[in-house]
Amino acid sequence: NGAALQLAGADESAESEVTSAITVQSGGSIVVDANVDVGSALGSTHTLDYDSSTGIYTDGVVNLPWPSGLTGYSTPSPGDWWGPAFLTDDVADQGLSYGGVSLNFEGPSMWHPGFAIYWKDTGEFESVHPTTSVSTGMDAALSGTVLFSSGSKLVLGAGSNYTRNITVGTAS
Repeated sequence: NGAALQLAGADESAESEVTSAITVQSGGSIVVDANVDVGSALGSTHTLDYDSSTGIYTDGVVNLPWPSGLTGYSTPSPGDWWGPAFLTDDVADQGLSYGGVSLNFEGPSMWHPGFAIYWKDTGEFESVHPTTSVSTGMDAALSGTVLFSSGSKLVLGAGSNYTRNITVGTAS
């Protein structure tokens, strides 16, 4: 009575995970830290492989999105000296990396007039196999039934989300 259950989390980790039913008594509260997403399941982790035909790290279901600034992808023709090229509207090197691989930047040139590229050899992407958390997951999870007694509360920190189905009723 009067106690607070504080939920914290970061990067879809299991920092706060409650899997059984809980009752928040009158005067008690669940307090969610700032910028924490609370739902009924934590995010999942996937190992992604590089697909050289598309330029995307994927496991067939989940794709690792390109960093902003990349606008397209081009595979090298046989005999080309360069690896896969990511097209960009950048006018200067933004120091981009994809899947943990730092990309080389090259401004417009006689080989690709009118546009800039980021590039790396295919083998460097294929040797990484990044493991990533899916952004649709939660930072903290409440998968059991949560009963808020009269006079109790749920307090969300700034930028936090509580994405559970909430049923309002009378306790039996």
